[in-house]
Amino acid sequence: MLLETLVVRFRRGFTFTELLITLGIVAAVSAAVIPAYRIYMIRSDLDIAYEQTKQMLRRAQLKSQTGEEASAWGVKSDTGTIFKGHDYASRDIAKDEVIAVPAGITVTGLTELYYSPLYGLPSAVGDIVFTAVNGDQKIITVRSDTLSGPPIPPVRFKVRFDRIQNSGNGSAENKVFVGPNATLYEEGAWINLTDNALPIIDDGMVLNVNGLSVERENGFVRIVEHGGLDSGGKEVIDATIQFDRGYIDSIANEEGEHEGEQPFDGNVNNGVGGDEYTLAADQKSVLFQTRSTNAGDTILIYWKGGNP
Repeated sequence: MLLETLVVRFRRGFTFTELLITLGIVAAVSAAVIPAYRIYMIRSDLDIAYEQTKQMLRRAQLKSQTGEEASAWGVKSDTGTIFKGHDYASRDIAKDEVIAVPAGITVTGLTELYYSPLYGLPSAVGDIVFTAVNGDQKIITVRSDTLSGPPIPPVRFKVRFDRIQNSGNGSAENKVFVGPNATLYEEGAWINLTDNALPIIDDGMVLNVNGLSVERENGFVRIVEHGGLDSGGKEVIDATIQFDRGYIDSIANEEGEHEGEQPFDGNVNNGVGGDEYTLAADQKSVLFQTRSTNAGDTILIYWKGGNP
């Protein structure tokens, strides 16, 4: 009899009242958990859109600064696209890198920009605004004075003096003097042309020095062997100017008082007319051969970042 009672109780299962209570608990828990989970997912998608766009901006800027494919690179933030070129509409579609914006996130404001080659400066400034379906927002501010990512190593050059010969009151030395304060750089010391991808521009130069004078400009550098000697004085200098993290796009003479004499005629000698400026085949260095007396000689070196 006892066994039969136990079997009956075991087979009875939940009562209707117990079932209602259980369903009520499930409903109450669901009412609390599902909205919370929904909010969590919305915020997660907003964070993802924000962070991945920051990374895309950094990547596009770095690709521009390093001269990848000799092109500018940009970001179309509302489509999640890194593109090659100055304009999304006319871009090279084959080079697109796409990371889709999460569903439910709207991107407004500054939705398209590119970074300039070498310097990595944005083509536009403003706010990129990310808005979730619940109204939550995050904002990335693009400013012209702020560069994304880690510091960019400088484009730089150094001078090696292969030969110096003075006569009369000539006094040339194996030294380089840079900018309006004639900052001294010893032979072989690196001279920076950029600072975090921005060009360093000198406001003038000092000519009357015992060596080479340098003035840095936007995209080129001016190097002068001054001379300024009395009658009978002469300075002969053969100097190799070597670039690092950049290359020499072209070289030129500069007209005026300190103009080199026929520096591209292939005629090298120790006379006043024996100047010669020779660009190396790899475009990483130039040989500056100058013979100065009362007037000096000037070479203009136009450079670019990256490799030719």
